Amino acid sequence: WSAVLFSVLTWLLIMPVATVAYDYPLYPYAMDYSQTMTYKLMLDWGGGGPAKSVEQALQYIKEVDNLTRHVPKIAILVGFQEGGHDWQYPAWGPVNSKLKRPKDANGREALRWLMKEAGKYHTTCTVHVNCFGAFKSSPEWARYEANDWISKSTDGTMVFNGSWAGGKAFAPNLKKMWEDGELQHRMDALMTLLPEILDSHTLYLDANSLWKNDASPYNGATADDQLRAFKRFAEYVRKKWDVTLIGEYCYTDFYGFVGLGLTWSVNLNDFDFLSTPPQLACGGKDYGVIGSTDWPYDPKYIIYGASVQLEQDVFHADTLNVLREFSYRTLPYFFMNKHMRTSYQNGTLQISDGILSTEAQLKQDRSLLRDGENVFIPEVWLGHPEILAFSPTGYAHKTWVLPRGWEGVTAVDIYGLTKSGPRQLQARVPVVEQALSLDLLPMQGKIVVPAGVNLRRDRPRPPSGRAVFLGVDERTQGDWKGIYGDDGYDIIGAAARIPDYATLTYNNSSVAVWTADTGDPRALQQPGRAANRIAARREFECQSSIDVSLNGSPREVDVCLIDWDHTNRNVVIDVVDADSQRVLASACVSNFEQPKYVRFRLEGRVRLRISKLLHENNSPVAGKPAFSGVFFGDYR
Repeated sequence: WSAVLFSVLTWLLIMPVATVAYDYPLYPYAMDYSQTMTYKLMLDWGGGGPAKSVEQALQYIKEVDNLTRHVPKIAILVGFQEGGHDWQYPAWGPVNSKLKRPKDANGREALRWLMKEAGKYHTTCTVHVNCFGAFKSSPEWARYEANDWISKSTDGTMVFNGSWAGGKAFAPNLKKMWEDGELQHRMDALMTLLPEILDSHTLYLDANSLWKNDASPYNGATADDQLRAFKRFAEYVRKKWDVTLIGEYCYTDFYGFVGLGLTWSVNLNDFDFLSTPPQLACGGKDYGVIGSTDWPYDPKYIIYGASVQLEQDVFHADTLNVLREFSYRTLPYFFMNKHMRTSYQNGTLQISDGILSTEAQLKQDRSLLRDGENVFIPEVWLGHPEILAFSPTGYAHKTWVLPRGWEGVTAVDIYGLTKSGPRQLQARVPVVEQALSLDLLPMQGKIVVPAGVNLRRDRPRPPSGRAVFLGVDERTQGDWKGIYGDDGYDIIGAAARIPDYATLTYNNSSVAVWTADTGDPRALQQPGRAANRIAARREFECQSSIDVSLNGSPREVDVCLIDWDHTNRNVVIDVVDADSQRVLASACVSNFEQPKYVRFRLEGRVRLRISKLLHENNSPVAGKPAFSGVFFGDYR
C-alpha cells in the first residue's frame, strides 16, 4: 500500500510550474544549526542485509539524548526508502518494508511511529535523500528516461557520475526537472508521505557535490544552470514547506542556501571561518574518529569546534563514543557559537566575552574549559546552570575554576552521566574561591549543578524580550530629522541622546569616520545643526552586537546602514533574546550605498547581532561591516 500511495502522489502532483528567479540568501534558516546537533542514524545499509528495527533506532535516540543532556537534535534517518541506503534513486519512496513490525500495516506506519516517538527525547527526524544520482534499477528510471531528465553528453550518451551501492549512477538534469516541475513535485510527494519531516524543518540531501558533474551539453544545460536550478529548488522548499536543505558537503557554492554541510571536512579550507558566522554556515564532522590514527583530521575542528556526524559504526556499537565525540568537539562548538568571533592569529581564536580557543585549550577569563580532551564546559541550551565534565583517560583531584555566571555558587551537586540518564553521586560539594576539585574515571562524564537544582524540572529560560521586523526604509537618505529619533538617537561619530526608557551598549565594534563635515545627502544630519552632516560608522571584522534594554511598552528601534565608500557591504541583523538566546527576528540587508534604515519594534532586553554576509557563492566583501546610527521612536 505504501508503494502505491507514493506512486499515486508522485503522478497526481505533476503539473506545469513556472520558472522563477531565486532570492539570496535563504536566511534565516528554518532551524538554528549552530545550536542543533544533527547526526545520521543508519536504518538499512542496503544490499539485502538486515535493517535496524524501529525499536532499536528509538533506543539509540534515547541513549544519545541522555548522554548529550537533551540538546536539541535532528536525526537523519538513512536507508528509510525501499532497498535501503543508496538504492533505487531517484525514487524517494516507498518506505522500506523491512521496517514493518507485525502490528504495522507497512514500513511507512512503523517509520512514522519512530519519528513521532523521537520527539519525546528532544529529537526530530528527517530523511536522507539524493537528487543528484539515478540508477537504471530504480522504479522511476523509465519515467526519467522518457521525460529526458537524465543529463547527456554532447554525443547524446548519458552522463555517468559514479558507482554507489545501487550500481552505476547517472546525472539527473536538474534544470529540466525544475522547468518541468519534477523537483517540486518530488518534494511535495515526500512531505505527504512523511509529514513528520516538517517537525524538523530540515531535509538532508546526500552527494550534493555532484551538481558539478550534471551538465547536459546535449540539452544546452551548463553546470551553472544546474546550480541555479538547485537554488530555485532550495527556495521552493523553504518558502512552501518551511524546510531548509542541508547537505553532505560544505561547498561554498551553497553558501546562503544550504544551512549545514554535515561532512564539514570536505572543502573545509574554502571557508574563512573568521568571516563566516556559524549561524550562516556550519557543519558536522566526517573523517577521523577520536583516538584513531586518522584523527584529528584538521585542527580547525578543535579550535572552532564542529557538530557531529556519527555515521561510523563505532558510535552505534557503544554510545559512550558519542559522548566522547560530543564533549570534545560539539559541546565547545555550541558554547563558542553563543559568542562572537573577533580575531584569529597563529592558531589562537579570540572570541567575545574573554574566550580564547586553541588546539590545546579553551579558556574564558581565568577559567579553563577544555584542557586537551578533558572538558568542563557549560551546557548553554538548558534552563538551569549546568556544566558537563568528561575525560577519555580519567584524572584525580583536578581543579576547575567555575566560569562566568557561576559567581556566588558556594556548593554544587555532582551527577554521573549514563546512557539511562544522570545519577547523583555527591551532594553539596563545597566550592572554594570559585574552584572545584573533581575526579573522573576513563570515559566517564559528570554533570555539575548548583546545589539543590532539580534536574527533572528543567524549563526553557523564559524570554526577556520580543521583536518584530517592521521593514527597511530606502527613501529617507540622511534626512532623519522629523522621521526617526523622536525619542532619542545615537549618530555615530557625532552626538547621542538616549531616552530614559532605554540603555544601549555596543560590543565588538570601533568608531571610524569617513567624513566629519559634508553636504552629501547620504550622510546623516548632525543633531542641532541641520546644515551639517557626518558620515561615520561603528565597524568590525565579522560580528558585532548592540545590547538594548527597554522599560515599559514596545518601542521602535531602528539601525541605519550606509556603505559610504561603495565596498559592496552585506549584513544580517538578528534580534536575539538576551536570556533564552533565541532569534526573534532577522533582516538581510545589501546594496546600501544609499542609506537604509532597518526598523524593528522591540520590547524588554534583546541583542541586535550584526553579522557579515558574504555574497553569493561565498564571494568576499571588500569593506568591513558597519552601521552608522541608532534611533528610538516611531517612524513618521
